[in-house]
Amino acid sequence: MSKKIIPISKIVLGSLMILFVIIGYCTTPELLIEMTCISNFGGGVILLTDGIFGLKGKTVPTYLYENAMVCLLFVFVICTGSLFGAYNMNFKGVFFFLHTVFPILFILMYIFFVNDSKGKALIKVARTPIFMIVYLLFDFILGKIRGEFVYGFFAADELDFLFALLIGLVFYLFLGLIGWLFIFFNSTVHPDKNNTK
Repeated sequence: MSKKIIPISKIVLGSLMILFVIIGYCTTPELLIEMTCISNFGGGVILLTDGIFGLKGKTVPTYLYENAMVCLLFVFVICTGSLFGAYNMNFKGVFFFLHTVFPILFILMYIFFVNDSKGKALIKVARTPIFMIVYLLFDFILGKIRGEFVYGFFAADELDFLFALLIGLVFYLFLGLIGWLFIFFNSTVHPDKNNTK
């Protein structure tokens, strides 16, 4: 039974993340493109799938965790940053969990219950921000088409491609650094037994 606790906990958390996304966004389908929705739903699917696989002795690829973790951290930082008053984010009902609780729990789940010790650290760090960068590119293209970005931190008509590219590069490096930090924590909890260092 003890071997089933971790997979079951992943199934429970993943199911709650998916359920809370459905509850939170069922009345506002136009907001399904928010990173809160995408990262929590995607993270929930990863946990649910990994939990089911775990009951059979299998796992999902760890790069899925790495990318979802960085996206959820982005959600957490942006949303908790709103508490300083510069902008407003929704913390009512399920959004309190989607914006704060679930990102923290997902990151802790990755660090303590996902063995990401295999593979070269540099490759893992380099691939960690990819989904977030793809999302920012999607937001940029969509923002140029409809005249506003998802979160509205920049005016769509004032942000040109070169400046957006610079912002994307800075984000990539920053998120790669954050990803490296979490990968390091994970490797501390799950040391590579094949490492001869």
